Amino acid sequence: MYGLAIIAGIAIAWLVRRCQPADPPMVAAHRGELLAAAAVGAVLGAYLGDLPSGWLGWDGLGMEGHRLGGRTVLGGLIGGWLGVEAVKRLLAIRMPTGDGFAAPLAAALACGRIGCLSAGCCGPTWVTLTEIGFHAAACGILLALAWRRASTGRCLAAYLTIYAALRFTLEFWRGHPPIAFGVTWYQGLAVVLFILAGTTWLVRTFTLPAAAPPPRAKDAPPGCR
Repeated sequence: MYGLAIIAGIAIAWLVRRCQPADPPMVAAHRGELLAAAAVGAVLGAYLGDLPSGWLGWDGLGMEGHRLGGRTVLGGLIGGWLGVEAVKRLLAIRMPTGDGFAAPLAAALACGRIGCLSAGCCGPTWVTLTEIGFHAAACGILLALAWRRASTGRCLAAYLTIYAALRFTLEFWRGHPPIAFGVTWYQGLAVVLFILAGTTWLVRTFTLPAAAPPPRAKDAPPGCR
């Protein structure tokens, strides 16, 4: 069931991506490189971000935690963010590129958490349901913002900032042992994500216009007009 949820998440994310306005020309021209950077960074971040937790028992699994193969969504988000920023520097892209990926990411994460719910992992049922509801609601809101061209250049940063704060809070009920100052390893990762996304959101709030011109009819992808 978990594998099916992941496959469904990829498919739904693709459909959501198709139902958004066209990307700016610079983003469209380098969409492949940006997606590759996000994917590679996310995979590396998901696994590397969980290694210390597994090796040192910070995941609460005891000796079972000392293994390769653990992964964390927070590490994946951090890795994907850093991967895209690195490629943007290489390609000399100085404009925000995350707006078009925010709603599909939210859809994929909602489906992924449905897989977690079916597998019985990731804490109490209500915690997982809270995440599912958050990501599903965020997907709808982000789609609406995309079509209104509202919060241009800030959508992904805002979404991840709010998610980091929510995840930090939910971690108190997920049963992971605190490692320092009363917080868990995963709360530490949530703080890192909060700083990365929150700083970007704050800076762009003061440097970017509140909205872009409304999309033209031809901006609608095929089948989603």
